[in-house]
Amino acid sequence: MELNEYTTDDLNFAAVLYYFDKKLLNVEGGMRKRFIFEDGDSVQNLQMQYYRKELLCEPMGLWNSVKALKSIIYNMPQMQKSVPLQISITQEVREKEENNKKDKK
Repeated sequence: MELNEYTTDDLNFAAVLYYFDKKLLNVEGGMRKRFIFEDGDSVQNLQMQYYRKELLCEPMGLWNSVKALKSIIYNMPQMQKSVPLQISITQEVREKEENNKKDKK
């Protein structure tokens, strides 16, 4: 693991990082996947909020992040254990979530 990488095998926390637009660098592993994100101070802050149960986010957005990561896992080539990824939530998805929030108000 390089100094600028953060690795987790917790799908839910990986979804949190993905939701907050942290750059997903790679997914590795066999049955238990490891998600490798670009590290930074904000990752550590999110981790503290997550484990203290203080994290605030839009539930459907987080659920969509879980589904997106599962899709990445299930669509990985079976013979390949490591696939480099350059994936983050697109601005279009964020705008749709914001519009949904506005419509509900």
